[in-house]
Amino acid sequence: MGTLDLARFEDADGGLFGPAEIERFMRAEHERARRYRFPIVCCVVAVDRLDQLQDLYGVEARAEIMKTAVRAMRGAMRDSDLLARLSGDQVLIFYAHTGPHTGALLAERVRTAVKKQRFDLDGRTIKVAASVGVVSVEGGSSESFDVLVALAHDGLRMAQKAGGDRHVEIGSGTTQESLEGTPAPLSAGGVDADQVDKLERRLARLMSLLDDTEAALRRAHAPVAPVAATSEAREMSEQKRELMRNIFEANRELRQHRDGEDESELTT
Repeated sequence: MGTLDLARFEDADGGLFGPAEIERFMRAEHERARRYRFPIVCCVVAVDRLDQLQDLYGVEARAEIMKTAVRAMRGAMRDSDLLARLSGDQVLIFYAHTGPHTGALLAERVRTAVKKQRFDLDGRTIKVAASVGVVSVEGGSSESFDVLVALAHDGLRMAQKAGGDRHVEIGSGTTQESLEGTPAPLSAGGVDADQVDKLERRLARLMSLLDDTEAALRRAHAPVAPVAATSEAREMSEQKRELMRNIFEANRELRQHRDGEDESELTT
């Protein structure tokens, strides 16, 4: 397994496929992406301060937090996306046939889904957060599957080092040697870190609104919904379209700032 030797695939959390099958699916999708040059995204996710939470609330609480976090991640994914638990309670997510420049968007969707969870532990309600390392490949991967996973791990470590509750995107083609000692996400030029953070928060808010709108649409289209819900469904559909336009524009501007192509301020 190369660089995955120290990050073995573990339990499948009751899924239809075991860890070995999931790994084979991921590797097969990666090979197809290389052959047919379609975009892919690889994320490695970890719940922040999980060891400290275990010290405070016990092993059973840790297991419940991870179970709920993984369920939240799966809820933020398509059925065709692949998820596997790794050793150390990290999670590997592999997306195939993604849209252009969607790595940050997918990472934020997962991070936001985890952050929405609440846990009642020892009479206290606590929130958890997650860090995400993400690698995007737009037109066919030149790196092996193991290298992509290793780079996503590097992004995760950088996100954790920066305080957690964030994602760090590593550019495809980056060597691991060039990452040593790097304190911030890689970029092609000068980047306004504060502006990027504002844009990432805006994207997270838009994604959260989109989730709420989609839930309202499902309720409006339910078979038991009253006839009066039809106009509400139309309104929600228009709101969803507007949110998708806003998400596209915000993601494009975020990409421009990361690449150092646009130094203008964005009001959030």
